[in-house]
Amino acid sequence: MNFFEHQDQARRYSSRLVFLFCIAVLILIALINLVVVVGITLFDGQQTTIATLPLNTHLVIAACVISAVGIAIWYRFNQLSEGGAAVATALGGRLISRNTMEPDERKLLNVVEEMAIASGTPVPPVYLLPDNAINAFAAGYTPHDAVIGITRGAIQLLNRDELQGVIAHEFSHIFNGDMRLNLRLIGVIFGILFIALAGGKLMRGVTHSRSRDAAPLIFIGLGLVIIGYIGAMFGNMIKAAVSRQREYLADASAVQFTRNPDGIGGALKKIGGWSVGSNLGVPNAAEYSHFYIADGVSAFARGFFQTHPPLEKRVKRILPQWDGKFPKVKRPEYKPMIEREKERAKIATDVSSVAILAGVLSHTGAPTDQHLSSAQHLVMQLPQQLLAATQDPLEAYALSLGLIMSREINDWNQLLVALGENTHLAVIDTLKTLLPALATLNIKFRLPLIELCIPSLKQLSEKQKLQFDNDLKVVIRADDKFELWEWALYKIFSLSLNKPQNTGMGKYKLADLREECQLLLATVVCCGKGDQQAAYFDAASKLGINTEMPDVQKLKRSAINAALDRLRRLKPLEKPLLLKALCIAVQSDHIVDAKEVELVRAIAEGIDCPMPPLITEAS
Repeated sequence: MNFFEHQDQARRYSSRLVFLFCIAVLILIALINLVVVVGITLFDGQQTTIATLPLNTHLVIAACVISAVGIAIWYRFNQLSEGGAAVATALGGRLISRNTMEPDERKLLNVVEEMAIASGTPVPPVYLLPDNAINAFAAGYTPHDAVIGITRGAIQLLNRDELQGVIAHEFSHIFNGDMRLNLRLIGVIFGILFIALAGGKLMRGVTHSRSRDAAPLIFIGLGLVIIGYIGAMFGNMIKAAVSRQREYLADASAVQFTRNPDGIGGALKKIGGWSVGSNLGVPNAAEYSHFYIADGVSAFARGFFQTHPPLEKRVKRILPQWDGKFPKVKRPEYKPMIEREKERAKIATDVSSVAILAGVLSHTGAPTDQHLSSAQHLVMQLPQQLLAATQDPLEAYALSLGLIMSREINDWNQLLVALGENTHLAVIDTLKTLLPALATLNIKFRLPLIELCIPSLKQLSEKQKLQFDNDLKVVIRADDKFELWEWALYKIFSLSLNKPQNTGMGKYKLADLREECQLLLATVVCCGKGDQQAAYFDAASKLGINTEMPDVQKLKRSAINAALDRLRRLKPLEKPLLLKALCIAVQSDHIVDAKEVELVRAIAEGIDCPMPPLITEAS
């Protein structure tokens, strides 16, 4: 299966989860009715059955259960509203500073940056868990709010290839929609477990009151506890079953990404041979057990709810010749940090005169080792001054403004003055120092630099983020022109820095969003230099929509913004059709420059379909 099919599978899993949850709630209502009937029979002496129970009683019980479970799920989702960061902090994670000089942390950040650039996703913030275990996770609703979490033991005990395999495994969870499904599982199981918590609260409250009529209430409380824990048990069984299958997929994706089975395979072998294994020491490790790369709790705690396949089976699938023995792992001696690996292989990354964008589309969510090597090469090509600026929040702020500035602005000083009214002085000063390097920057470096800026920008305060958003708008409007490229980059910033929205896996078909498709295609076509009407006709025909091109000149940014927001909610299998149509629109004149390639990639990222950079040889 490809990226879009995996996304669609995750969407179906989510639908099944909702269906199973509804059944679970109905069963809870029926069982609580049964507890009430038994309680009336035992303590009131009346022979009552569920059938003879008054309708009002049924309705009250149903309303109470649905309300209690609904409120509990809302409460848990609200706790997780920050996306991946909420999970990382709940597990005791510490955000690793982008400008850290600690050798193991620097090595980890380099690997994550290379993976993100190779796959065309924003660079996720990385959190370090202070555990000696070897474990890692990815969490979030979308690639824009995803984070990577990893233990201290993992970065100290794994070599670079093994660390690369682990991070590739976690990126697979980001691509395939597993993160959103995992967060939903937490909310659903908590909602069911809340019945047990409410029953326990009732029992404690009644016991302390010492009332003569306490026995029936204690009985009901005990019934709620039993029912709640049984429901949570079945919820954990569903969680474990879903998680086990997704782990096999992520292992295979890691091998496909790195083309190095010894990477992820070696990491799993070290988990098996390490005295601590992958068991985390935090009290709430079990709640998030389905997020980890390996079991985060002991075999006794897991019981029948093993969320991961046995390590032996996973390693054997990856390394068929493995002898079945886990190596003994010792903590390595400290070694000085190596700034950069030597270039593995030089890959030409200049865009040819006729770029085959369909080839890039085929690797959406499934980058290869070529993309990874290309990303490593690209990072080494980045101007050191700009690369260093991505590691500090305020410097990344200034760099981002510079990257989105149009080179056709006539009066740069006037623009800097306009920014200086409310913008932090350090940002203005940094921007002035970066402008010479930005003026000669190859366009192919813009999107990777923006992706590298995202983790630092997320460290800005809410007030600074708001000012950053305003400054972006000032810069975009400075040349009095509407450029889709600028708008697409603005959308990436907006999606990455605003509070994550759990919009679901998508509910629309292309037929439902014909006007939005027409609007986006027409706007893209207007960026080209060939026959715009012909380009639009070819692309619209591919989608089966109206081939009469709308007048883009009369459109407002807000309309295009609203269109992309709705297109983000396309069903996973509908998105590749839209992206193919965009590729047709761009390629229609048989001349594709770097700006057009990066435009398509930016739009793809805006609808949660990360496309890796184009790898071609000079024609």
